Amino acid sequence: MKLVKSLLLGSAAGLFAVAGAQAADLPVRKAAPVVDYVRVCSAYGAGFFFIPGTETCLRVSGRVRAEYAIRNTEFRSDDFTSFRARGQLNLDARTQTAYGTLRTFIRVEVNRNVGPVYGAAANLGGTGAGGGGVDTGNAILNKAFIQFAGITAGRTTSFFDFYANGLNWGGSFGSDTYGVDPVVLAYTASFGSGFSATISLEDQSARRGGLGGFSTAFIGGIPGGLVFEGSRLPTIVGQLRVDQAWGSAQLSAALHNENVAPFTIPVGFLGAGTVVNPDSDYGFAIQGGVKINLPMIAAGDQLWLQAAYATGAGALSFLGNPPTGLGRVGLGGITNLVVDTTGRVRESEGFNLTAAFLHY
Repeated sequence: MKLVKSLLLGSAAGLFAVAGAQAADLPVRKAAPVVDYVRVCSAYGAGFFFIPGTETCLRVSGRVRAEYAIRNTEFRSDDFTSFRARGQLNLDARTQTAYGTLRTFIRVEVNRNVGPVYGAAANLGGTGAGGGGVDTGNAILNKAFIQFAGITAGRTTSFFDFYANGLNWGGSFGSDTYGVDPVVLAYTASFGSGFSATISLEDQSARRGGLGGFSTAFIGGIPGGLVFEGSRLPTIVGQLRVDQAWGSAQLSAALHNENVAPFTIPVGFLGAGTVVNPDSDYGFAIQGGVKINLPMIAAGDQLWLQAAYATGAGALSFLGNPPTGLGRVGLGGITNLVVDTTGRVRESEGFNLTAAFLHY
């Protein structure tokens, strides 16, 4: 009996061992790999998504602009046709921290111009320079700034500006225009209900206008080629603003310092050989504007009204030469400062009125 019992138990153990071996040889279904799907980030508006593996939200945007122009030519060396292509890429990243939202923004613009219409070896002055298929393309870091706890640092739209047209179509320029933004260090205090105030220190060289020489002794001439020298202060901007459902309104002012390098009165003019040390100049500009949202016409429609006045700070009201002022219609050929043979700096003075309607 014991022998039979031992045989049965041994057989059972052998069966379990064989069954166990067979089970181990069976294919095992592996767990599916974890996929970190891109999630929509709705906290900052449309188009944002979470960068996989982080809590940072990112929006990628941009635009492309293309043009083709035909112009009758004066010289055989000029192309009859001209081309332009512009590409813009925006990266807007935002991270929520214990002290508020941390934002970084980058805008890169790439430009390619071919032909005389767009300035590629343009022959607009009758010099015979020619414009045959010349490429003047370049790339510019239009914007690169950080915003955190009310602080804005980097290259961005001037806080003096209100209407800053980024399309730059026709003669209307803005600080969103191709590569004219200043580098700023600013602080914005928010008071609730859309009201805010900002103080901003901005790159002075970005706001320089034209420079000319004036004296009865200099008949139509510039004494020795005037140039700017180092400034003593950045451009100081103050801004009061309100943003609400109906639109926005803003009042801004700026103090602007410019210095002209010493020059020598040239031979043939009164006082020839005399070294002149021009005075340091402080100009200012003020501006007020209102933007009214008009959704009753079409979604996104806006009406902009703006007025600016400047003296000795022409680039702030867009009276500079060359026309690289911000948010205004250019009046090319008007200098910002004029210097006479005594070193006295005389300031150009002017005002500007702007109206713009955006319709979708």
